[in-house]
Amino acid sequence: MDKYKALQDSVCFQCLISLGAGVDSQPGPVNYSTDCIEVLHDGKPVCIPCNIDTDHILKKEFFDSLPQCPPSCVGPVKKDLGVSTIDEQGILEFMENRLSEDTGALVDTRRSELHLKGSIPGAINIPYTVFHMRSDSIELDSALNELGVERIADWAVAASGGGGKNSALAVPENYERDYEFAKELVVWSGGPMDSSATLAIMGLLDLGYPAERISYYHGGLQFWRAFGLNVVLSY
Repeated sequence: MDKYKALQDSVCFQCLISLGAGVDSQPGPVNYSTDCIEVLHDGKPVCIPCNIDTDHILKKEFFDSLPQCPPSCVGPVKKDLGVSTIDEQGILEFMENRLSEDTGALVDTRRSELHLKGSIPGAINIPYTVFHMRSDSIELDSALNELGVERIADWAVAASGGGGKNSALAVPENYERDYEFAKELVVWSGGPMDSSATLAIMGLLDLGYPAERISYYHGGLQFWRAFGLNVVLSY
């Protein structure tokens, strides 16, 4: 199987996708002048096509991957987190603009093995647990750096060493971060029953990520696939 096989099981843009981002918009057709939207996934181009497959259904394997209820049960679309919500139409526009300009990121907050089995094209995988790691975690630093965040450290030099912050003996005293160039994020998970995205957003906010640069996709992969929009396999 091709490592980067795009599943062409899409009803795509002309199904009942809400006009305009948010949860208050009414369903309606989406009219695009192009045949597809192209995004990069793991460095390879993937086309989200506009063909219609009226036989599209969600398969049993997808539901088997969802968390059990309880504890993970259907949650509200609007959560009291101070961030905006986004729908499928908004994500398509986000792909055309923010992703193409590298000023935004689609963040899949599920476990890595689930991401490999099927993801929204163009998404990167940062499990929600990463955003709850210690502030001095290398893995956390790497993830935030991918989102455009830089760490600002005050430096102390061991008394016997000297030589400034470039010295091998220099160690950072704190881990303040610069969010000036932080990307706009669409944070998502498996669907309304998966709390991973909510937990990730809580972690991001606790770290100081600007709330106005975070959007929550409540429907997640479940809604994305229910609308027939294609997914990408990475195994």
